[in-house]
Amino acid sequence: MAAMYPLPDDFFQVPQLSPENCVWFTDYGERTLRTMLDKVLKKDPNMIWNYMCDMDGVRIMEGEIKGFKLDKNTIPFRVYGKVNATLEEVALIHDFSTRQKCSYHKKHFANDILDTHTLYNVIPRTEDNVFKQIYVRWSAIPSPVAIIKDRDFVFVECQNEFKFTSGRRGWAFCQTSVELDCVPPLKGSGYDLVRGDLNHTGCVFMETEVPGVLDVVYHISYDFKGSMPSWIRKLSVKSRARTIKAISDHIHQLRLSSQLQRSVSSSSSSVSTEVESVASSVATVLSNITNQKRCSICNSSFRFRKSYQCQSCSEQVCSNCSQKWKLPTSTGTSLRVCTTCSEAARSGTLWETSHSCATPASDISTSAQVDARQSLFKASSKP
Repeated sequence: MAAMYPLPDDFFQVPQLSPENCVWFTDYGERTLRTMLDKVLKKDPNMIWNYMCDMDGVRIMEGEIKGFKLDKNTIPFRVYGKVNATLEEVALIHDFSTRQKCSYHKKHFANDILDTHTLYNVIPRTEDNVFKQIYVRWSAIPSPVAIIKDRDFVFVECQNEFKFTSGRRGWAFCQTSVELDCVPPLKGSGYDLVRGDLNHTGCVFMETEVPGVLDVVYHISYDFKGSMPSWIRKLSVKSRARTIKAISDHIHQLRLSSQLQRSVSSSSSSVSTEVESVASSVATVLSNITNQKRCSICNSSFRFRKSYQCQSCSEQVCSNCSQKWKLPTSTGTSLRVCTTCSEAARSGTLWETSHSCATPASDISTSAQVDARQSLFKASSKP
């Protein structure tokens, strides 16, 4: 069925959002987000979280209530992990305000989704409040096995920041199902989807004591409806859990891309302002690169192995000390980056000097936070 996706941009014909419905969706989204945050941040003595597995750097737990047998179709799961990012970066990549941004999100870190459409942009991001957005969305997910039908969901998604009494910041989104007469279950015409329910499903990102590192808790509570064995449900949960690593990797790629563009821009500027100096040193630079016989990082000899040039710092390195990264561009350009530059980008050392919105959140001043929010708003305003 995947070949039938993505759906046409005008597939869903929804009526214009009335002021009354806007108020209702806003209230519903804010209430469900508060409820989900209470579930995640406040310890429930009746809830037990049993270890399920570790994968891709995250830990998955399965929920259980003391003395009560949960319906197998509504058992909640938790995914715990960390990402190298700031709240501004995480909020930026969870922008679903346009069809293009929905497609971008699916392509880069939601490959467990068949397609997603924003039906209503209830509260768009503003310069005064860049973290808060409320959408009404539709998403379809594939079944892990061919004999089980694909599922789809219609839900309200509320995103917003929050702050602990200690001053530590966090950002979260919550997805809770809603019924819309204008978006009935898709049956017939080749789309035989089972409409499922999302019950306070969402992700919480929290600053840690380490600048640029966020704790992540993904609360997953699906009711897939229909008949679905528990082991298949767990496969779907595992697919969703992989998005945490995908988010961290994608932000890393964005930082590398920004660093490369900054390096190219800096080089171009230097050439235009110091043409004579550059021209006189070209022969010397080429000679040094050609004559370099050892890796700049591990000092291994290039006598029996190929050397590569890091496209960020221009140092000569071996294959063990470098890696090819695919950039998040329409052309899918790849570049080779040494491990030193890669780690610097992941930790934010390179990025924080080139983009204010990625400054380690626990260290930024009030003015820097304002700059970060303005950068986030301007980035999200681009088509």
